[in-house]
Amino acid sequence: METDCTRLPAGTRLLHIGPHKTGTTSIQGALFAAKDQLPAYGVEFPAHTRHPMEAALAACARPAMMGDTVPTDRHWTKLLEQVGATGKRTSVVSSEFFADAEDDATIARIVELLGGDRVHILVTLRPLAKIMPSQWQQYVQNGLRMGYEDWLTHMLRKAPYEQPNPSFWRRHRHDRLIERWARVVGPERVTVVVMPSPNSTEETQADARTIAGNLGVDLIEISIAEAMKAYDHALEPAFDDTETGLAEENIQARIRGNLIMALSNKFNWLVLTTGNKSELSVGYATLYGDMAGGFAVIKDVFKLLVYRLVRWRNEKEGRELIPASVLERPPSAELRPDQLDEDSLPPYEVLDRILEAYVERDEGVEALVAEGLPEETVMEVVRLVDRAEYKRRQAPPGIRVSNKAFGRDRRLPITNRFGSMRVLPR
Repeated sequence: METDCTRLPAGTRLLHIGPHKTGTTSIQGALFAAKDQLPAYGVEFPAHTRHPMEAALAACARPAMMGDTVPTDRHWTKLLEQVGATGKRTSVVSSEFFADAEDDATIARIVELLGGDRVHILVTLRPLAKIMPSQWQQYVQNGLRMGYEDWLTHMLRKAPYEQPNPSFWRRHRHDRLIERWARVVGPERVTVVVMPSPNSTEETQADARTIAGNLGVDLIEISIAEAMKAYDHALEPAFDDTETGLAEENIQARIRGNLIMALSNKFNWLVLTTGNKSELSVGYATLYGDMAGGFAVIKDVFKLLVYRLVRWRNEKEGRELIPASVLERPPSAELRPDQLDEDSLPPYEVLDRILEAYVERDEGVEALVAEGLPEETVMEVVRLVDRAEYKRRQAPPGIRVSNKAFGRDRRLPITNRFGSMRVLPR
C-alpha cells in the first residue's frame, strides 16, 4: 500500500517501538520487503535485516533472547551508523524491544543518539484480549507448563511483575508505555489551535488556554468571526427568504476545518480530530468540519468514558490538568447561543448505555426496552446510528480500544436507503 509520507518533515527519524504482539513482525517484514522501493518516496529503511533486534536490546541494556546472538554495543553503534548514513532523508527503524527501555534516561539516550528533535515515535496498539492468547502461546514455546486459563488467572488476578515473565505488564501497560516516551520526546511537538466564534463562550475559550498552559504546549488562536461574516455575505443571495438553521451552524465547523488543514499543510502537522464514539455513532459531527484531520484519537471511546479518563488523568497528575469546569459544564458544540447537546440528543448517561448495547453487543430494541430504557428513545438512537454510516466511512482512522469499533468490526450498507428502510433489530 502506498502511503503519503509528506506529513512528516524530510529527515525525520521515525522510530517504531512496538510494543510486542502488536503486528510488529508484519510491519518489519513489509518495510524490509519494500526496502528498495522506499527511497523513491524519500524514505530509507537503514537496517540490513528485517529486525535489528540485537541493536535494540543493546540500546536498552537487555539480555539476548533464548538461543539468540548476545547483543553488544557494536550492534547498536552499527545501527546508529546506518541511520546516520541516510543524511537528510527520512528513515524508519522498527523494533518492539525499544518498548523495554527501563526508564526515562534510557529513552532519552536512545532518542538523542538517533537524532534528537528529528525523532518521531510510532506506537502500534492491539487490544489486550488479542495479545493474551498470542503471548501465552509464545511462552509455551519457550517452556511454560501452564494451561491458558490457569495462566490468565495468574496474570490477571495476581499482582503484576510475578512469574512467568516479569516484563509482561511493563510491555503491555500501553498507556504507561506511551506516557514514558511522550514525556521524553516532549510537549514542544504538540500545538493546540483555538478558533473562537461569536457563539463561543468566554469559559470554553479560557479552559482551552488553561489546558494548553497546563500541558506546556504551544497555542495558536484564530478568530473565525470575520470568516463567518464573509460566508454569510457570500451565501446571502442563495439563502434569501430561508430560516437560519443547520447549514449556518455547520459553516462554523467547516471554517475551522479549512483553517486547521491549512496549518497542517503549511507545517506538516498531523491534525487530531476531536470526535468521540458517542458523537460518531449518531452522526453528531460535521463532515469537512470537526471530522477534518488525519487521526481520530478518541473515535472508539464513548463520551462518558472520555470524562472518566480525564478524571483519572487529573487524579494521577495530582492537580486539575483539565479544568473541572470542562466536566461540569453541560456539553455543547456551541453552534448557536445557549445551544446544548441535549437539544438534539438524549442525555449521555442514556445515550452511551444504548450505544454500548446496540453497537458493541448487538442487542436489539426489545432487549434494551426490557432493561428499562424508553422505546421511543431507543428506536431514535438506533435510526441515528444506521443513518450516520455514510459519515463514518469518511472519518479518519483512529485507535481501536473496544471489542467492536466502527469500520472493519461493524459496517452497514450506505446505498438503497438501507438506514431508513430496514426493519429495526428487535
